[in-house]
Parts: sequence; structure tokens; C-alpha cells
Amino acid sequence: MKVTLYLKLLKKIYISKSSYADWESVRTIIPLKHMVVLANIYHVSLDYLFGLSDDMSKIFEKRVLNSLKISNNIKSFRIEKGLSQEQLAQELFVSHCTLSRYATNNLLISTACIYELCRKYNLSVDSMLDFK
Repeated sequence: MKVTLYLKLLKKIYISKSSYADWESVRTIIPLKHMVVLANIYHVSLDYLFGLSDDMSKIFEKRVLNSLKISNNIKSFRIEKGLSQEQLAQELFVSHCTLSRYATNNLLISTACIYELCRKYNLSVDSMLDFK
């Protein structure tokens, strides 16, 4: 029974057994797009999946990543806090170039980076990804 559920989950999130094993053993970080799929499958917030909230309230609306909204939210947040790209990049442990690519919608923000941003500034991942 457990094996069947496991295989169904792998099919729903479009990953291999080895990728899932890497996530479970913390050899790799779950990509943000897969975190969203998991949140949709289990009807929970990303804040709950990230361990930033204990609220396990069921969420039934399907969420889809919108990289343009995310990049605008990152840029707006940085400006609101009065931070330069360099300052925010240092705080998030990424290069200035990488942060610039996030903010200009040339690269989807990484799971680790959105987690660090939300943890440091007590933000909601769901809100930063424009899900609330």
C-alpha cells in the first residue's frame, strides 16, 4: 500500500525515485516548483511546508508559480526596506548577479533563497510568491 502511494506521488510531482531519495536524505533541496506541487497535493501552505508556520489549515485553491509577480515582489520588498541589491544579496548568501536575475524575472528564485528571505524578515513564503 505505501509503495503504491509513494509511486503515485512521484508521478504527480514528475520526479524520479533517486531525486526523491536525495530530498529525503537532504542531499539536495526540493526545487520551488516541486514545493508548490506538494503544497497543492497536500492542500497546505508553503509556509507550513517550509516550517515557518504550524498552521496546517487546508488550502484548496491550486497555486501556480508566476515568476513575474515573484520578481516584482522581491524588487518591491528590497526597495521598501531601503536595501541595495548588493546588501540583500549578501544577506541571502547569493551573488549580486543572481539576485539581479531573480528581480528581473530572468531566473526563478531558489528554494533556499526564498526560505532565507522569509525567515530573516519574518515574511510569508505564500505572500512573497503571491499566493495570498
